Order: sequence, then C-alpha cells, then structure tokens
Amino acid sequence: MTFRNLPLTPDQDAEVRAYIERCNAVGEPWDTLQLDYMINDMLRENEERAIGARVPRVLLLLTVESMARDEGYAGRRMPSTQLRELAAEAGLDRFLSPGDLADVARRQLDELIPQHSERETMRVRFQIKKKGEEA
Repeated sequence: MTFRNLPLTPDQDAEVRAYIERCNAVGEPWDTLQLDYMINDMLRENEERAIGARVPRVLLLLTVESMARDEGYAGRRMPSTQLRELAAEAGLDRFLSPGDLADVARRQLDELIPQHSERETMRVRFQIKKKGEEA
C-alpha cells in the first residue's frame, strides 16, 4: 500500500515517507502545501510516462488509419504491401480492405485515447512530425 493509496512508484512512496520522517524528527508539520506539490509532481511524472508509453502505438495506428483511408478513397480493394506490413505491426488483420483497416484502426485509437481533444492533439503532432520528415 502506498501513501494515501495514491498510484506512486515504490521509490516515490519511499521519498514521501522519508519526507514525513524528516519533518517528524524536527517537530515540523508534514501535511503541508510542500507535500502536496511534491505528490502532484510525482503523479504528473507518472501520467506523462504512461502517455509516453502509448505514443508509439498511437502513431502507428494513426499511420495505418491515414494510409488506409487514402487507399480506400483511391479505390483500392486490397491494401498495399506497405500498409499490410504496418497493419501486421499494429496487430491488425492485414488482409482487410483499406476501408475496414481504417475503421479498425480508428476504433483502437478511440480505446487508447478516449478524449477527442487529446486525440486531435496527437493527430496534429503526428502531421507536424510527418511534414518535418518530408522536408
């Protein structure tokens, strides 16, 4: 069990408990704004780490969705070799039609990033990165 049942790593929990012990040793109050700031920073770091772990999969699914939509609009019935390889890497059925691949990728993106605004932010970042690589 971690301090106040917060989702802290063992190292973070030990740091909080050491802070409390230091405060108790010198007779200072420990339940202060300083402790709140420390815990908030720790929780923010954990959240950023969790989001960072999802980014490669999100970028892969965004790529599959975008390519599949483009190929579907172009009238292709079977995905290109590159799209089939990306679909397989993303764990999708590489023999689906481009339109179906795009739909499956979209559903998985919705599960990974449930908030529409966050998903749109990721899409914009991906487009910026893509344009930077093309230059």
